[in-house]
Amino acid sequence: MKESDIVPKVVELAKEVAKYWKMEIYEGCWVKMVDGLLLVKEKQNIKNLKQEKKRKESWHQWFPIPSISDCLEKLREYANENITIFIDTSMIWFVTLDMYTQKKKTNQSKSLHEALLSALLAALKEEK
Repeated sequence: MKESDIVPKVVELAKEVAKYWKMEIYEGCWVKMVDGLLLVKEKQNIKNLKQEKKRKESWHQWFPIPSISDCLEKLREYANENITIFIDTSMIWFVTLDMYTQKKKTNQSKSLHEALLSALLAALKEEK
């Protein structure tokens, strides 16, 4: 994933996702820090971030940005048949079905990344 793929809406959604899912930090993932984005390039970055994570006051100041493949993998874990994602020529949509009310909620996104993060957020909220 390129840094330019991480638009403000992706950061906003990733921050919400981080409230429900403590994604594993790995080499090659992006992390939103207070002062910008960090590409985790080596094992020492991971070790430093894990130590930082243990300090409770710092956890809310940084969070990982799930990639498209991270989102897909997590959604597959849920195997949530209540979420449908489809691509239009100009927009990407996903539809969620509320299990309790059986009402459909439609959301549109500008990118597949936004759509998947939104769908993942819906699935994570449903689990909690």
